Amino acid sequence: MDDDRKHRFEAVYAQTYEHILGYAMRRCDSPEDAADVVAETFAIAWRRMEALPEGRSARLWLYGVARNVLANHRRGQARQRSRNVALDDDIADLYSRSPEGSLEMSAIARAFRELSDDDRELISLIAWEGLDHGEVAKVLGCSRNAVLGSLRRRCRVTAQRAATFGTPATSCLSTTCGRMSAIRSCWQRSSRRTSTPPKKLIRESSETILTQTFCVLVDPLDTSEMAVRALYGYTHVLVYSRRLARPIAAVVGDIFHHLQIYAAARDGDGHDRAFVFTQDGTPHALRISRSAPLAEALITNFFMKPGERFVPLAQQTGLIGELSRPSADGASRGRVGVDFGSIGLCHVAAGFSDAMIEFAKGFATWDLAPGHYILQAAGGVVLDLQGQPIPLDYGFDTLADITKAMERRQKFVAASTLPLADHILSAMTL
Repeated sequence: MDDDRKHRFEAVYAQTYEHILGYAMRRCDSPEDAADVVAETFAIAWRRMEALPEGRSARLWLYGVARNVLANHRRGQARQRSRNVALDDDIADLYSRSPEGSLEMSAIARAFRELSDDDRELISLIAWEGLDHGEVAKVLGCSRNAVLGSLRRRCRVTAQRAATFGTPATSCLSTTCGRMSAIRSCWQRSSRRTSTPPKKLIRESSETILTQTFCVLVDPLDTSEMAVRALYGYTHVLVYSRRLARPIAAVVGDIFHHLQIYAAARDGDGHDRAFVFTQDGTPHALRISRSAPLAEALITNFFMKPGERFVPLAQQTGLIGELSRPSADGASRGRVGVDFGSIGLCHVAAGFSDAMIEFAKGFATWDLAPGHYILQAAGGVVLDLQGQPIPLDYGFDTLADITKAMERRQKFVAASTLPLADHILSAMTL
């Protein structure tokens, strides 16, 4: 029984340590105080293991414990300091790299500090800890409707106070919006085709910025194929919302072609939209309309490495047979081509190819994710080799989760339509 208790505690500690550490360090004035809060929170968890819920609810329960411990500190109650040098160093390092340091004198930080303790806690649980409204209600011991109402009021007050300190309410979006100006321009030009005006998109983004936490993947220049593609290279950027557990924007640059940028983003109505930008900056909406049968499809694969990929592809005799099947007029129109990473999925989204397959080695997350999101936003599908849709939730929750995600490789079939993807899978020997 003691071993079971110990193992469960160690498992909960490993899963929640980063969350509780972040909670404490963002609310304490010093690394030493944050260390006390973390240590006392887990000490209470050890003593009250019988009350500790299972699964994700354990983290919410620990937030509640940490909140009470922090309240005790702030009221000046006696502190039992049992610090660990490694914990202090860990927190001190995080403090030194925290973006809060650079915001200390900003107008947003000043407006935030002027809120009451309860209001700061409400916004912090959503913005910093990434909890949804129902989870916040559990931590605070109130109803979900109460959280929603209070959050709307507090976000407006924070924006108004930030403005009084000389900072526009939308300034917190300046970096992201500035770098995505081409995409926003596309939305402006296509406003006649969407029920959500661009101004509303930007306004809603500014109002919800405090409810989002982001993970950004950047692959500045994939050059592995440059020597054989006459300097054709590409770049990836993906913005992933940890709160929504999905991407909300992606850009793939095919920088040496006339069609230079493929992009997708989530609009204010929650719809994903995909575009391709030509060299002169003109945007074109991507929405797959072509539906080719397998016998007339162009299927691509990264088969440049003979042993790892070309030989396995050549052994797919069933697929090759289907691609070689004559059409009604007797002509064989099925083709196999070579393509690379996310840009290969973007070419499917643009209609230059009909499908891309990867069944031998798998793509790394950073190679697959941006193109996966853009293709899905254009109406295409990405299935695993069992025929199941690959979710857009890549599991970027904690730093440990992100590290694991970067080590994964995913095998897939990406296609313009679900029937084509299913036909490809049925023709393959897996």
